[in-house]
Amino acid sequence: MDANSGGRQGILPTFTRAQVRFVLAVVGAYFAAQGIYMAVAPGSFFEYVGPFGPQNDHYIRDNASFSVALGLGCLVGLVRPRWQVPALAIVTAQFWLHALSHLVDIGEADPAYYGPVEFALLVVGAVVLTGTFVLASRLSGEE
Repeated sequence: MDANSGGRQGILPTFTRAQVRFVLAVVGAYFAAQGIYMAVAPGSFFEYVGPFGPQNDHYIRDNASFSVALGLGCLVGLVRPRWQVPALAIVTAQFWLHALSHLVDIGEADPAYYGPVEFALLVVGAVVLTGTFVLASRLSGEE
């Protein structure tokens, strides 16, 4: 222990690793649950979550497969630490690209307030994921 660190040097990495694992668990569960919901009830998903453009159950189910795969990748990161940074990089990119898509179609949602609200939530999620990705990248460099 460094005399100037007061013992904090060992605590901080443990705390931040727990944060990374927490975000991976939440995001992994979110994507997996969303994908299952999309696959099982595409009409309900369209009505309550993604009311943009015309409904197409086939495309909703196609996107469900991507969502479940992203979720599983994050969840694998909980038991295989080497997966954490790549999984976070992929879901962070997905959130930013998804936010951009919502920005482009911000006026197409029905009801109209869904567009700006979903865009804002996606940006908040993307910022949190970006921070977690940076943190995980730094932590992986310490090992």
